[in-house]
Amino acid sequence: MSIVELALCCQVKPYKETGTFIIKSPEEASQLLDDHIVMTQTMSFSPYKKPFEERISGWEGKLNMTQVIRFIVKFLIIQMTVNAQYS
Repeated sequence: MSIVELALCCQVKPYKETGTFIIKSPEEASQLLDDHIVMTQTMSFSPYKKPFEERISGWEGKLNMTQVIRFIVKFLIIQMTVNAQYS
């Protein structure tokens, strides 16, 4: 469970002729993020976590921040869609 694993899952591809990129399979990345959050929370409740406590806490913070960003992006997409419909 590492950032490398998440990066391997999130392959990007060019988006049209815009010079930007999009995630090839966002559903797979989203599922992997959720799985990592559950595994990290499980580890944080383990009685054997002491030697890894700092790493677990740091990773959990990164995963939670990623989840917040994902929520904000979804919200903005919905907002743009609603604005486009009423404009």
